[in-house]
Amino acid sequence: MTTRLEAFRTTRLEKLRRLINDFDEITALPSATGGKDPVADARMESMLALKAVALFMQSVPELTGKEAPLVALLSALQDVHDGRNPKMFKKPNRKRGKPKPELSIVFPRARAAVAMTFLMRADPGRSDQNKAAQRVANGCGRWFGRRPSAGQVKRWRAALLGDADDSDGRRYYRETIASLEIQFPDPEQAAQYLLST
Repeated sequence: MTTRLEAFRTTRLEKLRRLINDFDEITALPSATGGKDPVADARMESMLALKAVALFMQSVPELTGKEAPLVALLSALQDVHDGRNPKMFKKPNRKRGKPKPELSIVFPRARAAVAMTFLMRADPGRSDQNKAAQRVANGCGRWFGRRPSAGQVKRWRAALLGDADDSDGRRYYRETIASLEIQFPDPEQAAQYLLST
């Protein structure tokens, strides 16, 4: 059994050595443009490196078939080299209207909405949205670099609970509430934790 394993390893190492030698021979060739276009030369070098990695992956039984993303990237780079514009490198069409906010804005807003929800749960009899929103606005200014108004906090929460197209914010809102409900049985403690971190 040991000899079979050693033979297998030796075969793999031999294939790798051949691939490295082939790659060294290819990269020793003069540059694709003779040094006139450094971008094209760098692209060609990247393509050669990707091809070497893909060939190596094809030669290792455990990796065979997993080289498809590298081959797709290699094909796209070849298209660019040939003057075509591959789909992989095209910018996606943006919808008209207001762009989606960045995650660095979405997550703190969702966090503020979570804190407001917990504060409202802490006093279910009154459930005063204005008081909860004001308390969150006072405590979350450092998340935004400035203190938001209570009205902003209420609108952020309403947007996450309403029909707004903010899947990242909604997911963060739901997951944070679920996590904190486990950690803190008391909603007041959960809100304090959020506002203190």
